[in-house]
Amino acid sequence: MRFVLVAALLAATSPASSQVVATHQPAALDALLAAGDYAALATTIRSRTTPDDLGADLDWLRAKMLAGESAFVSMLYARMLWDSSATLPPPRQRAVRTNAAFAILYAHAAITIDGTRCGDPSAPGHKEAQLGMMIPELLPFLATLTKAERQSLAETVWKVERDTAARRDRQGDVKFLCSGGMDEMAHNLDHGTSRELPEKPGGWRHVEVTADGTYRPRERPEAEWKALAARHRAELPRTMAEMVEALSRPTAE
Repeated sequence: MRFVLVAALLAATSPASSQVVATHQPAALDALLAAGDYAALATTIRSRTTPDDLGADLDWLRAKMLAGESAFVSMLYARMLWDSSATLPPPRQRAVRTNAAFAILYAHAAITIDGTRCGDPSAPGHKEAQLGMMIPELLPFLATLTKAERQSLAETVWKVERDTAARRDRQGDVKFLCSGGMDEMAHNLDHGTSRELPEKPGGWRHVEVTADGTYRPRERPEAEWKALAARHRAELPRTMAEMVEALSRPTAE
């Protein structure tokens, strides 16, 4: 890889295991990820109180991302890196934010490719929308990178995607990527409970729907999603290079 992925921000080396509280130990985070409890995982990692906990969390997130775990991990890693960079001196801040940009771009690649598995195509689109809103400052930052740095980012994304492809294809990311779409919304309207909340300004009705926990995402037939994934994967070197350049261009006011 042509730039160094940051393992820890606030410590020169990874903290000793004894210095990290129990809830931030790798085994505890592994259990949350294995259960697909993304809300609890995010809450736990965001609730760190010491530099040792933060360093351990970032090490864990980085390792899971590079092992081909859920795109959720890459998204959370990007957000944690960016937030943690706020008080760093300029050269280190730039390096850390470059790594956050990598994690966002890699998450985009994973959503695009792994999302082909979803029977409801609106679900990965919903995750893409979330990804686009995670770091509003990302686009101005990309514009500050040199063309060579942006090319390095694009190349590293497709190389890491290639290296994690087999595990991601084998494991899937259905619970995360294939939820939250129109199928799930329709299911919850039919099977969950709803209540009307006070009217919003402008006369909009506001209905709160509570899921009953019975929704299970649909998957495309294996041959179909594998063909779509292979096509996106083959196009990734070109599409990622074009995307990084397009995102780095100033937008019109």
